[in-house]
Amino acid sequence: QYVAKKEEQPRKTIEDNQVGKRKFKVVVLGDPKVGKTSTILRFTDSANSFTKI
Repeated sequence: QYVAKKEEQPRKTIEDNQVGKRKFKVVVLGDPKVGKTSTILRFTDSANSFTKI
């Protein structure tokens, strides 16, 4: 069985315990009432789509 030497092993850029814990700041610009908040909520809170009546 072949085992890669330490210098041949790929480097980790993100530790396993840090996956999914990155934070970003995003600025969303646009006209009023076009769905900016709905889009943000969908990606951040996994919110269900809601319908205006």
